[in-house]
Amino acid sequence: MKSISDKEIKYFFDTAKQEIPDRGFSRRVMRRLPQDQSPAYHWIVWFFGVIGLLIAWVTGGLAEFFGYLATFGRTIAGANLPNLSSSVIYLLVLGGMIGFSITIYRKIEG
Repeated sequence: MKSISDKEIKYFFDTAKQEIPDRGFSRRVMRRLPQDQSPAYHWIVWFFGVIGLLIAWVTGGLAEFFGYLATFGRTIAGANLPNLSSSVIYLLVLGGMIGFSITIYRKIEG
């Protein structure tokens, strides 16, 4: 059996390509598709999220997380930045992290 290179395959498909007229077929198909609905399994994400928080709370993971968060806050608060309140910087960083998380979640869901 002869080995065919990628260039030969690309050349074949480029030369043998045929355009088929659409005449609005794709648009009609897209209109008939059902509207995007929230999947029935969304509850399971929240369920396991709550279970995970409960496990983290029982095992002491939440206390550890809040300890790290407090250390992060003290580090940001201790930064010598001119003319800015450390609490404003802390809130901006926290807001940025939350906004980034929401953006990633929407991209995954959308």
